[in-house]
Amino acid sequence: APACGGCAEGFADEGGVCVPFVPATCEADAPGSILAACQAQQRACVAGDVEAACGECLQGFASRDGAQVCEPAVLCAALGCGDLGRVCEGEPFAACGACEPGAVEENPGAPGGRCVRRLACEDIACLEGQFCIEGDVNTDAVCSDRPCPEGQALRAQGVGGVCVDCAIQCGETGETGETYPYTRQDSDECICETRTGFYADVAGAVRALPCDEDGDGWVRLSARSALESEDPTIQANARCPLREIDRFELRNQHGQTREILSCVEGLQPAEAGPCQQLSPVGLYESVRNDSPIELARANVADVPPVVSAGGAGRALRAEELNSLVRYCVSANADYNDNLTSDLNEHHGQQPAAELDAALAPFVAMSYFGELATGAWQAPAEGQPFGRYVIAERSRCGDEFALGYAPGEGENWRGCTLNRDAAFDAGLSQVGFDFARFGCDAATGTCPLAPPVTSPRPAPGVIQPHGLCEVALPPADGIWRGMNLHSQFKCVAVVAPEALPQDRRDAPQLVTVDELYDGQVARRKLQLNRCAVACPAGDAGCALDCEGERCATSSREGGVLANPAEPVLTCTPSTGADAPLAVGDVGFAAVRYDNVDGAYRRGCINEWDPSAVPAEGTAWRALCPGYDAAPDRVVGQANTGNFGTIMCGCGLSYGGAGCRLGCPEALADLDGDGSLESDVGGLHYGGPAANQGADCANGYCPVQGRRGYWVCGGFNATTLEADDGSPDVGVLEGGDYLLLGGVTAQPAEGDTLCEHDDCAQGYRLRAVDFTDRLP
Repeated sequence: APACGGCAEGFADEGGVCVPFVPATCEADAPGSILAACQAQQRACVAGDVEAACGECLQGFASRDGAQVCEPAVLCAALGCGDLGRVCEGEPFAACGACEPGAVEENPGAPGGRCVRRLACEDIACLEGQFCIEGDVNTDAVCSDRPCPEGQALRAQGVGGVCVDCAIQCGETGETGETYPYTRQDSDECICETRTGFYADVAGAVRALPCDEDGDGWVRLSARSALESEDPTIQANARCPLREIDRFELRNQHGQTREILSCVEGLQPAEAGPCQQLSPVGLYESVRNDSPIELARANVADVPPVVSAGGAGRALRAEELNSLVRYCVSANADYNDNLTSDLNEHHGQQPAAELDAALAPFVAMSYFGELATGAWQAPAEGQPFGRYVIAERSRCGDEFALGYAPGEGENWRGCTLNRDAAFDAGLSQVGFDFARFGCDAATGTCPLAPPVTSPRPAPGVIQPHGLCEVALPPADGIWRGMNLHSQFKCVAVVAPEALPQDRRDAPQLVTVDELYDGQVARRKLQLNRCAVACPAGDAGCALDCEGERCATSSREGGVLANPAEPVLTCTPSTGADAPLAVGDVGFAAVRYDNVDGAYRRGCINEWDPSAVPAEGTAWRALCPGYDAAPDRVVGQANTGNFGTIMCGCGLSYGGAGCRLGCPEALADLDGDGSLESDVGGLHYGGPAANQGADCANGYCPVQGRRGYWVCGGFNATTLEADDGSPDVGVLEGGDYLLLGGVTAQPAEGDTLCEHDDCAQGYRLRAVDFTDRLP
């Protein structure tokens, strides 16, 4: 039965009635103004090519879980959590969370109240004849009476004890100036009492050493023996606030989190169920990474300066290093000091046999500082252990140093990434950091989640869906993995003969011929050369790092960052700045590499993101008109801009949303009793500005086909000879010419045949015969 279709071009559906389409505008009193509506949503009104739309939240406002209406943001600076002794969490809707490190609930029975700093021995003054006993994480230090006169220490013997003379002088750095009131176990040896933050080192002559000299929250490994000593005197003088964790928290660019438990049986996602037994991990780092002096003395091959090809940059500092973070600088660099070069280290390897057991747990969760940040978070209320958060750096901001050369397009910042298709948990996992936590599959890509979207701003415009233009985290709750590994690879350039026979054995090795040189488009890796960002005129940051902390080449960490991080600057290289050569090491940015629809790595093909049709459908629905009539919408991935989707209308359709076509009418044209379509669509070219590149590959992108839309009913068929005169008797060198009448107005209809699907029927040829149309 006949039925009304969609609204014609220039009209919009409002409650089933087609009314003239009035483009939205930001002008206050103009027809179609959305200024007041945007202001009610606390969003900026943004003028567009087609019409205006409500854009980002106004300053001081933010969207909660993708909601359309923005709410007043709650920032840490306004809450005063520090005055309560609590950590501020969750900006832009912040709240005061757990007690700050070293603080405890003032009134444990009243959660959310004030936290007070736990008193350490350095905070209290004991009376003459007393000594201080440090408390634990929940109790204050207390004073107790000395068991022996000053200058003596008690040696336990059976039930009682005996006081022995202490012939030692105390008062060096880290010592209180007093002898400890008890001797070492089963000995007459006295030791000096340590201050908070120091321990009694027993390797050689007993002396006080700092627990955390660089102040980054990681305790130096040599303090472990004192903290775990069976000698009560040594243990009591190990006054190190060791941070312990029982889980890691992964946080991806979408703001999603996934907990990974530290279990006796290994690392395990929390959603898989509880551990048989938790295996807490203490935050220890090597002495080299804790001591500025030891770091300066270290082999330069292990900790080379991070400098550019021109020599600008500096060495990384102790407070910028720990047992988790590594950097892609040279073939031998080992910044996390775990006896494996950062280039070759991976999550599937066994720790080096000689590596201390306290550092071994970090090998399976280490990360590149160029791609992620890390931070310890205090235990939640009532919990004994904290967590370590590893968060991907967002490609959207200027702080993301890696990138591509100009002219490559900007969609790399917001494009969707999947797990590298070459991932195989049974092979080397070099270059696949955190890939095993993307999904349960042991190999290949992960199921692609549907795109995260913002409301379509205007008819005929592709729905906003890039990482940098949508509200995060996604409301659907689907984990999208930690996938920066598929876009940025730490690689070393080697000679062709140095490549292994099976490239999967060493995916971090590449040749010069695989690196993009600005000319050979098929080369899919672009090398980034990085350095620490020193101030202009101070190439080695010497003046910048005069004090305890570098002024500009280091940034102070926040809730999700280490206490200090180097500020990196990276230059995508095509060899123009310095020749690409064997021996180069750096991050290779993966250029667009999914042109055939089969995902390999890097940005997805948004028109055909994988071989699974259901996944492709979700992305094609970003095109205007696809939901209503998918057979009318055509498109492809823009290979010149990292696979971003391009949408348009098929040859027989046009208008915003591809709503316009020619009406279908059936008639028995040749008298044989069968019905044929007697109508076809002809797209006359229209203005020259709408031709050429805008309408390549059989469709015009985004806005739909522009120009004159002509619907013709077939009236006659004749031949056109070479000389242009109709001659029914001449076939050689001629073409069939279809003559018809033009309908009064465009309407909904189905295509007769497309330009590439006419193998079983006639194909319409565009010729200039308008002077012969009735």
